[in-house]
Amino acid sequence: MLHDPETYPDPFTFDPERHIASPGKEAQKDPRKVCFGYGRRICPGMYLAEASLYSCVSMSLSVFDIEKAVENGVPITPVHENTSGIIRCVSDLTLLSLFFCWLTSTQLTP
Repeated sequence: MLHDPETYPDPFTFDPERHIASPGKEAQKDPRKVCFGYGRRICPGMYLAEASLYSCVSMSLSVFDIEKAVENGVPITPVHENTSGIIRCVSDLTLLSLFFCWLTSTQLTP
């Protein structure tokens, strides 16, 4: 349902502005109504999941300086690729580049 191009045009593109209404453009449906269920079958942990995610992200952003890795004065932009199939995950190359960006942005002290 969340990957249906009729509901969300270009569903695999990261576009958070799709959920914000602007002049001449209507906001798209809120995905929380689909992914957590609705009616009698709604997920009871929906609010716990959202609060936990908010606290984890806010604590991570307050501690780390998240920026692109720089090599020879040029910032490196990581490439995001998913695997295909029933279970989708980030490819090994993407994980390696994300780890490299994290490793070079943190300062290790002895």
